[in-house]
Amino acid sequence: MRARLISDEQGKLSSARVLLWLALAVSLLIVILDAFGIGRGLSQPGYSLLGSIDMALVAWAAGPRAFQYFAPQIGQVASALGRARSDRRWPNRFHDDERGEEA
Repeated sequence: MRARLISDEQGKLSSARVLLWLALAVSLLIVILDAFGIGRGLSQPGYSLLGSIDMALVAWAAGPRAFQYFAPQIGQVASALGRARSDRRWPNRFHDDERGEEA
């Protein structure tokens, strides 16, 4: 039986999850070595690239199944923000309250 951390919902080996765990292990190793001053360290662009690779692998491993849950919630937040902006109880950003003039 394969480990559940590297298999998908159907129990098959997932290349996205294998690559994700390998990349996270390498990232953790680099961070620990850099924290203790072992080795040459990694520059700021190197850490940015490492984080971008990790985030891309997280998005790939999560896949569209994750977004079927997030998308409706994002839509509700955007709708609530739109309703709040159109509500007249909120101050008008083009109106100067102290002078009573248009800005």
